[in-house]
Amino acid sequence: MRSRLRIGIIALATCGLFAPLRSAHAGVAMLKHAAETICAAPLEIAVSPYVAGDTLADNMESQRYSTRGKVAMAAPGFVWLWMAQLGMAGGRAMAGLVEVPLGLLLLPLPVDVKPILDVDNEPALVEEPLRFGTYFARGKTD
Repeated sequence: MRSRLRIGIIALATCGLFAPLRSAHAGVAMLKHAAETICAAPLEIAVSPYVAGDTLADNMESQRYSTRGKVAMAAPGFVWLWMAQLGMAGGRAMAGLVEVPLGLLLLPLPVDVKPILDVDNEPALVEEPLRFGTYFARGKTD
């Protein structure tokens, strides 16, 4: 296990040394996105209760729920949205972990590759410097 960790650290350090030379290649962009995604996943989990509650309130308002409907759906709706937020945060972490070896493989290739899970166009609780608190289940408003 320790040897795998060492190999991973050496590989990431090597990529970091050669990143300025290969800035036009997709592997560097994918590795950067993977690092941001992996770092944001725990923050995503931490703010998931707030995001779930805020999403539920916003969706109930936009759908014009009655007071009785809001009371009846508050608990099950919150649990449902919170579990969905946690699942998406886990999916975000897994996407970042998958992007690391893919980014390493793509380092020498001049190809344009999109991220596995791109949440840059979704609304988020925090936008800068690291994007997290993504509203995965919020309805689109025009």
